[in-house]
Amino acid sequence: MYNSKFVKIAHISDLHFGRTVPEMVDACKASLKEYKPDLVVVTGDLVFWGRRSEFIQARKFLDSLPYEKVVVPGNHDVFDGFFLPKINPWKRLRAYYRYFPFNRDVRIGNLEVVGLDSTTFYALGRGRVNIGELDRVSKDKNVVKCIALHHHVIAIPGTGEGNTITNVDAVISELIKHNIRYVFHGHRHKRMHFRLDSFVWDKKLDNPVDIFSCGTTLSRRFRGGDPYGNYNRIVIDTSSRRNRFSYLNMMFDEAKKRFVPRDKGFKI
Repeated sequence: MYNSKFVKIAHISDLHFGRTVPEMVDACKASLKEYKPDLVVVTGDLVFWGRRSEFIQARKFLDSLPYEKVVVPGNHDVFDGFFLPKINPWKRLRAYYRYFPFNRDVRIGNLEVVGLDSTTFYALGRGRVNIGELDRVSKDKNVVKCIALHHHVIAIPGTGEGNTITNVDAVISELIKHNIRYVFHGHRHKRMHFRLDSFVWDKKLDNPVDIFSCGTTLSRRFRGGDPYGNYNRIVIDTSSRRNRFSYLNMMFDEAKKRFVPRDKGFKI
Protein backbone atom coordinates (compact mmCIF):
# COMPACT_ATOMS: atom_id res chain seq x y z
CA MET A 1 0.00 0.00 0.00
CA TYR A 2 1.63 3.22 -1.12
CA ASN A 3 2.12 6.29 1.02
CA SER A 4 -0.11 9.07 -0.33
CA LYS A 5 2.84 11.49 -0.22
CA PHE A 6 5.78 9.37 -1.39
CA VAL A 7 5.73 7.00 -4.39
CA LYS A 8 8.44 4.32 -4.54
CA ILE A 9 9.58 3.46 -8.06
CA ALA A 10 11.86 0.63 -9.20
CA HIS A 11 13.29 1.41 -12.64
CA ILE A 12 14.60 -1.68 -14.46
CA SER A 13 15.69 -1.91 -18.07
CA ASP A 14 17.39 -3.90 -20.83
CA LEU A 15 16.58 -7.27 -19.28
CA HIS A 16 17.60 -9.11 -22.45
CA PHE A 17 16.05 -12.51 -21.82
CA GLY A 18 18.08 -14.83 -24.01
CA ARG A 19 21.25 -13.36 -22.48
CA THR A 20 20.17 -13.07 -18.84
CA VAL A 21 22.19 -14.36 -15.88
CA PRO A 22 20.06 -16.64 -13.64
CA GLU A 23 21.69 -15.32 -10.46
CA MET A 24 20.78 -11.77 -11.46
CA VAL A 25 17.17 -12.74 -12.15
CA ASP A 26 16.77 -14.34 -8.72
CA ALA A 27 18.61 -11.49 -6.99
CA CYS A 28 16.45 -8.87 -8.72
CA LYS A 29 13.26 -10.54 -7.54
CA ALA A 30 14.63 -10.69 -3.99
CA SER A 31 15.76 -7.06 -4.08
CA LEU A 32 12.38 -5.84 -5.32
CA LYS A 33 10.62 -7.91 -2.67
CA GLU A 34 12.74 -6.16 -0.05
CA TYR A 35 12.13 -2.71 -1.53
CA LYS A 36 8.36 -3.17 -2.08
CA PRO A 37 7.95 -0.58 -4.86
CA ASP A 38 4.61 1.02 -5.62
CA LEU A 39 5.50 0.94 -9.32
CA VAL A 40 8.00 -0.91 -11.52
CA VAL A 41 8.98 0.98 -14.67
CA VAL A 42 10.44 -1.29 -17.37
CA THR A 43 12.09 0.72 -20.13
CA GLY A 44 12.45 -1.80 -22.93
CA ASP A 45 14.66 -4.53 -24.39
CA LEU A 46 12.95 -7.30 -22.48
CA VAL A 47 14.36 -9.86 -24.95
CA PHE A 48 17.55 -10.21 -27.00
CA TRP A 49 17.06 -12.23 -30.18
CA GLY A 50 13.27 -12.06 -30.19
CA ARG A 51 12.68 -15.79 -29.99
CA ARG A 52 9.33 -17.02 -28.71
CA SER A 53 11.06 -18.69 -25.74
CA GLU A 54 12.55 -15.33 -24.73
CA PHE A 55 9.17 -13.61 -24.82
CA ILE A 56 7.74 -16.39 -22.64
CA GLN A 57 10.59 -16.12 -20.10
CA ALA A 58 10.29 -12.33 -19.93
CA ARG A 59 6.53 -12.54 -19.44
CA LYS A 60 6.95 -15.08 -16.62
CA PHE A 61 9.46 -12.78 -14.94
CA LEU A 62 7.13 -9.77 -15.12
CA ASP A 63 4.18 -11.87 -13.91
CA SER A 64 6.26 -12.90 -10.88
CA LEU A 65 6.52 -9.24 -9.78
CA PRO A 66 3.36 -8.43 -7.79
CA TYR A 67 3.54 -4.67 -8.39
CA GLU A 68 1.94 -2.09 -10.63
CA LYS A 69 3.94 -1.85 -13.86
CA VAL A 70 4.61 0.42 -16.82
CA VAL A 71 6.26 -1.50 -19.67
CA VAL A 72 7.49 -0.01 -22.95
CA PRO A 73 9.24 -1.71 -25.90
CA GLY A 74 12.89 -1.43 -26.90
CA ASN A 75 14.57 -1.98 -30.25
CA HIS A 76 15.46 -5.62 -29.42
CA ASP A 77 11.81 -6.33 -28.57
CA VAL A 78 10.49 -5.04 -31.86
CA PHE A 79 12.85 -4.74 -34.80
CA ASP A 80 16.45 -5.82 -34.18
CA GLY A 81 17.72 -8.98 -35.83
CA PHE A 82 19.85 -10.07 -38.76
CA PHE A 83 17.09 -11.10 -41.15
CA LEU A 84 13.72 -10.61 -39.49
CA PRO A 85 13.25 -6.89 -40.30
CA LYS A 86 13.93 -7.52 -44.00
CA ILE A 87 11.55 -10.46 -44.18
CA ASN A 88 8.68 -9.30 -41.96
CA PRO A 89 9.43 -6.14 -39.96
CA TRP A 90 6.09 -6.18 -38.13
CA LYS A 91 6.14 -9.81 -36.93
CA ARG A 92 8.05 -9.12 -33.74
CA LEU A 93 6.05 -5.97 -33.06
CA ARG A 94 2.88 -8.06 -32.99
CA ALA A 95 4.60 -10.64 -30.77
CA TYR A 96 5.65 -7.93 -28.32
CA TYR A 97 2.12 -6.63 -27.82
CA ARG A 98 0.76 -10.18 -27.59
CA TYR A 99 3.13 -11.13 -24.74
CA PHE A 100 3.28 -7.77 -22.98
CA PRO A 101 -0.22 -6.28 -22.95
CA PHE A 102 0.56 -4.22 -19.86
CA ASN A 103 -0.66 -0.70 -19.24
CA ARG A 104 1.57 2.03 -20.61
CA ASP A 105 -0.15 4.74 -18.56
CA VAL A 106 -0.40 4.42 -14.78
CA ARG A 107 -1.67 6.83 -12.14
CA ILE A 108 -0.68 6.27 -8.52
CA GLY A 109 -2.04 8.91 -6.20
CA ASN A 110 -0.84 12.25 -7.50
CA LEU A 111 1.82 10.74 -9.80
CA GLU A 112 1.31 9.80 -13.44
CA VAL A 113 3.66 7.82 -15.66
CA VAL A 114 2.99 7.75 -19.42
CA GLY A 115 4.87 5.10 -21.41
CA LEU A 116 6.01 6.03 -24.92
CA ASP A 117 7.01 3.73 -27.78
CA SER A 118 10.28 5.19 -29.09
CA THR A 119 11.09 2.26 -31.39
CA THR A 120 11.12 2.75 -35.15
CA PHE A 121 12.31 0.56 -38.00
CA TYR A 122 14.02 3.57 -39.59
CA ALA A 123 16.22 4.52 -36.61
CA LEU A 124 16.86 1.32 -34.67
CA GLY A 125 19.75 2.56 -32.56
CA ARG A 126 18.41 6.03 -31.88
CA GLY A 127 14.63 5.81 -31.86
CA ARG A 128 11.97 8.44 -32.42
CA VAL A 129 8.94 9.57 -30.44
CA ASN A 130 5.52 10.17 -31.96
CA ILE A 131 4.78 13.60 -30.49
CA GLY A 132 1.06 12.86 -30.56
CA GLU A 133 1.58 10.23 -27.84
CA LEU A 134 2.30 13.02 -25.37
CA ASP A 135 -1.30 14.18 -25.69
CA ARG A 136 -2.09 11.39 -23.22
CA VAL A 137 -0.31 13.36 -20.48
CA SER A 138 -2.70 14.79 -17.89
CA LYS A 139 -3.67 18.45 -18.24
CA ASP A 140 -4.03 18.74 -14.45
CA LYS A 141 -1.34 21.12 -13.18
CA ASN A 142 -1.35 19.43 -9.77
CA VAL A 143 -0.30 16.04 -11.14
CA VAL A 144 3.39 15.03 -10.98
CA LYS A 145 3.98 13.96 -14.58
CA CYS A 146 6.53 11.41 -15.78
CA ILE A 147 7.28 9.66 -19.05
CA ALA A 148 9.02 6.35 -19.71
CA LEU A 149 10.66 5.39 -23.01
CA HIS A 150 13.50 3.18 -24.19
CA HIS A 151 15.79 5.56 -26.10
CA HIS A 152 17.80 8.53 -24.86
CA VAL A 153 16.79 12.15 -24.63
CA ILE A 154 20.33 13.11 -23.58
CA ALA A 155 23.44 11.45 -25.06
CA ILE A 156 25.15 9.13 -22.56
CA PRO A 157 28.92 9.71 -22.22
CA GLY A 158 31.15 6.88 -23.34
CA THR A 159 28.44 4.96 -25.21
CA GLY A 160 28.58 6.53 -28.69
CA GLU A 161 27.96 9.94 -30.16
CA GLY A 162 24.60 11.05 -31.50
CA ASN A 163 22.66 8.39 -29.62
CA THR A 164 19.65 10.55 -28.76
CA ILE A 165 16.23 10.12 -30.33
CA THR A 166 16.12 11.65 -33.80
CA ASN A 167 13.50 14.30 -32.95
CA VAL A 168 15.01 15.25 -29.59
CA ASP A 169 14.40 19.00 -30.03
CA ALA A 170 10.68 18.49 -30.51
CA VAL A 171 10.52 16.11 -27.55
CA ILE A 172 12.32 18.57 -25.25
CA SER A 173 9.81 21.23 -26.29
CA GLU A 174 6.96 18.87 -25.41
CA LEU A 175 8.51 18.09 -22.02
CA ILE A 176 8.47 21.81 -21.26
CA LYS A 177 4.99 22.33 -22.71
CA HIS A 178 3.44 19.52 -20.64
CA ASN A 179 5.51 20.28 -17.51
CA ILE A 180 6.99 16.77 -17.45
CA ARG A 181 9.09 16.50 -14.30
CA TYR A 182 10.67 13.04 -14.55
CA VAL A 183 11.89 10.89 -17.46
CA PHE A 184 12.93 7.21 -17.27
CA HIS A 185 14.84 5.42 -20.06
CA GLY A 186 17.35 2.66 -20.82
CA HIS A 187 19.00 1.50 -24.07
CA ARG A 188 22.71 2.35 -23.60
CA HIS A 189 23.25 0.13 -20.53
CA LYS A 190 24.66 2.85 -18.31
CA ARG A 191 23.15 4.40 -15.21
CA MET A 192 23.08 8.21 -15.23
CA HIS A 193 21.07 11.09 -13.78
CA PHE A 194 20.69 14.40 -15.61
CA ARG A 195 18.82 17.57 -14.71
CA LEU A 196 17.51 19.95 -17.36
CA ASP A 197 16.74 23.43 -16.08
CA SER A 198 16.71 27.06 -17.19
CA PHE A 199 20.49 27.14 -17.12
CA VAL A 200 20.67 24.38 -19.73
CA TRP A 201 17.80 25.49 -21.97
CA ASP A 202 17.08 29.07 -22.91
CA LYS A 203 13.51 28.78 -21.67
CA LYS A 204 11.97 29.28 -18.26
CA LEU A 205 10.83 25.97 -16.76
CA ASP A 206 8.16 25.70 -14.09
CA ASN A 207 10.21 22.77 -12.81
CA PRO A 208 13.49 21.17 -13.89
CA VAL A 209 13.28 17.85 -15.75
CA ASP A 210 15.10 15.03 -13.96
CA ILE A 211 16.16 12.26 -16.33
CA PHE A 212 17.13 8.78 -15.10
CA SER A 213 19.03 6.31 -17.27
CA CYS A 214 19.19 2.66 -16.19
CA GLY A 215 21.85 0.10 -17.08
CA THR A 216 21.17 -3.50 -18.03
CA THR A 217 19.48 -5.13 -15.04
CA LEU A 218 19.69 -8.86 -15.75
CA SER A 219 22.56 -9.34 -18.23
CA ARG A 220 26.31 -8.75 -18.53
CA ARG A 221 26.03 -6.68 -21.72
CA PHE A 222 27.90 -3.82 -20.06
CA ARG A 223 28.79 -0.56 -21.81
CA GLY A 224 30.25 2.85 -21.19
CA GLY A 225 32.42 1.83 -18.26
CA ASP A 226 29.44 0.63 -16.22
CA PRO A 227 30.42 -2.99 -15.40
CA TYR A 228 27.44 -3.94 -13.24
CA GLY A 229 23.93 -5.19 -13.66
CA ASN A 230 21.85 -2.50 -12.01
CA TYR A 231 18.51 -0.81 -11.45
CA ASN A 232 17.28 2.47 -9.96
CA ARG A 233 15.31 3.04 -6.77
CA ILE A 234 13.59 6.42 -6.89
CA VAL A 235 11.21 7.81 -4.26
CA ILE A 236 9.23 10.85 -5.41
CA ASP A 237 7.57 13.33 -3.07
CA THR A 238 4.29 14.01 -4.87
CA SER A 239 3.15 16.65 -2.38
CA SER A 240 5.85 19.13 -3.37
CA ARG A 241 5.42 21.76 -6.07
CA ARG A 242 9.14 21.41 -6.80
CA ASN A 243 11.05 18.27 -7.78
CA ARG A 244 11.84 16.43 -4.57
CA PHE A 245 13.08 12.85 -4.66
CA SER A 246 15.69 10.38 -3.47
CA TYR A 247 17.75 8.32 -5.90
CA LEU A 248 19.74 5.14 -5.30
CA ASN A 249 21.30 2.85 -7.90
CA MET A 250 21.41 -0.83 -6.96
CA MET A 251 24.16 -2.94 -8.54
CA PHE A 252 24.59 -6.70 -8.71
CA ASP A 253 27.45 -7.88 -6.50
CA GLU A 254 29.03 -10.90 -8.23
CA ALA A 255 30.56 -12.20 -4.98
CA LYS A 256 27.46 -11.82 -2.80
CA LYS A 257 25.04 -12.76 -5.62
CA ARG A 258 22.66 -9.98 -4.67
CA PHE A 259 21.88 -6.36 -5.49
CA VAL A 260 23.55 -3.86 -3.16
CA PRO A 261 23.66 -0.03 -3.12
CA ARG A 262 26.34 1.22 -5.50
CA ASP A 263 26.87 4.32 -3.35
CA LYS A 264 24.98 6.37 -0.79
CA GLY A 265 22.61 7.82 -3.36
CA PHE A 266 21.27 11.34 -2.89
CA LYS A 267 18.20 13.41 -2.15
CA ILE A 268 16.91 16.58 -3.83
